[in-house]
Amino acid sequence: MTSVSDSGGLQRAVRITFVALALALCCAGRSSAAEPSAADRETARALMEQGIERMQARDPVGALKAFRTANEIMHVPTTALATARAHDALGQLLEARDRALEAVRYPRHPGEPQVFERARNEATDLAAQLASRIPSVEIAISGLPAGTPPTVRIDSHLLSAAALSAPRKLNPGRHVISVSAPGFAPARVTVQLAERQNERVAISMTPGNGAEPEEPSTEGAVEVDAIRPGPEVPSGGRSHTLAYVAFGVGAAGLVTGAVTGVMALSKQSALESRCDTGAHACPEDARSELDAGRRLAWVSNIGFGVGIVGAGVGVASLLWPASNDAKPQLGRRPGLRVQPWSGTTSAGMVVGGWF
Repeated sequence: MTSVSDSGGLQRAVRITFVALALALCCAGRSSAAEPSAADRETARALMEQGIERMQARDPVGALKAFRTANEIMHVPTTALATARAHDALGQLLEARDRALEAVRYPRHPGEPQVFERARNEATDLAAQLASRIPSVEIAISGLPAGTPPTVRIDSHLLSAAALSAPRKLNPGRHVISVSAPGFAPARVTVQLAERQNERVAISMTPGNGAEPEEPSTEGAVEVDAIRPGPEVPSGGRSHTLAYVAFGVGAAGLVTGAVTGVMALSKQSALESRCDTGAHACPEDARSELDAGRRLAWVSNIGFGVGIVGAGVGVASLLWPASNDAKPQLGRRPGLRVQPWSGTTSAGMVVGGWF
């Protein structure tokens, strides 16, 4: 993929080249009856200048739009070459070579600007360079009986039977290959191609219902290896299981804290009449009740703590952005069991389950 260098010398060279292309539009002559008007030429010159600025600003998308419009107006070697270079900068090697060959094929006319011939020569070199960089994929299909023609698509584009016998030229990047045939399960393979890569993809067909899979969009996608995609994980929804579990634990904690707190306060009230609060002393026979009251107070504190944490986790799980990377679980569904308990002198809760 080509790009504009940061060095001042190369930037000046690029600008001089494109300015020469743009200036050539002012004196371009054609014998065709559809010769552009002065307004057409001025518009094309402005578009070429805009494309130059976009290329220098590392915006090949904007440059391509400007160059392509100028080429549609003028149809001369210079505009076709500029369009080819913008396609090349975007990694669209097939389109870049098409435009380069278009520049080469434009007929010569007496008195045409010299820059047109230079553009043809540069386009010839660019087309040859691009031809060696364009990757290809060869599809080998097995498992079909003789006389059963497969339906093959690459990125939703239907391939003819003749095209299956030769490597398919493609732009670098991610491509989806799908194959279907009557009475066979459809197959789909995703492949990532690099420049100059010639990949062979083997696809084995197995008997099935023959339903053809829905073709996904591949524009702008990036993938590393050739793979057979597995079941898709839904990404549009959000699971609130964690929030429900957290709120359940929190509620159980608050209930436990409240129940044991009331029991502890009851114990404290009963002991106040038997203990000397000023001297912090109690009779020996009240010690067991004092210990039980302390345990109840301890359990109450823990219960309230669990309740607060559970409520916080529940609120956070509802507000936190959903993750699309969750892996599906096998076997039983996640579950939780919360069981509070209490006795005459103590209380607590049992939490069990798995996630």
